[in-house]
Amino acid sequence: MISETKSPLITSDYTPTKPLSTEATDLVNRAKKYVRNILHDSLHIQPSERLYILYDEDVELTQIITAAYGDMINEHSNIEFTNFNHHTPDDILAHLMTLKAHDCVILIQSQQFRLNEYRLRLELFKRNIKTIEHVHLNIIKPDEYQNYVESLAFSPVNYRDLALRIKAKVDKCQHILVNFLKKNEVFN
Repeated sequence: MISETKSPLITSDYTPTKPLSTEATDLVNRAKKYVRNILHDSLHIQPSERLYILYDEDVELTQIITAAYGDMINEHSNIEFTNFNHHTPDDILAHLMTLKAHDCVILIQSQQFRLNEYRLRLELFKRNIKTIEHVHLNIIKPDEYQNYVESLAFSPVNYRDLALRIKAKVDKCQHILVNFLKKNEVFN
């Protein structure tokens, strides 16, 4: 849905159009650390790479997550924000075409952005553009917002180490038996 008053397609910062509650502000502060870790530790975003944040403000959780990414303006000189509800799909698609390999698109959606028949994630992947997606945030109830924010906590170093330990054990196995729903599958 496109609003009557059209804002600029690209802004260099984010300010919620609706005031955040005290609880939401606390969640923004917690989420800032988590999104910073996602960008730096998981995706290895460099300060020179573009961050393009496409968001809506249909629910408070999208505002919380967008505000957390908005704090990255202190560390990235090339950060852009677009409110999905204020622009046409054609305007947004045209801007997406200006992104280069290794740039990053962050989609913060109360539902799912519809850009006609354009398969956004697939096209971004083909162009080697990093993508983070926070989707269907409208189904999360306000009393579950804290759980969602805490789920963003991620330590790739810990997961990488765990994955390597599991791989080392799997590599030593002659076969693996998987039992699921009383059904066995053997892999040699």
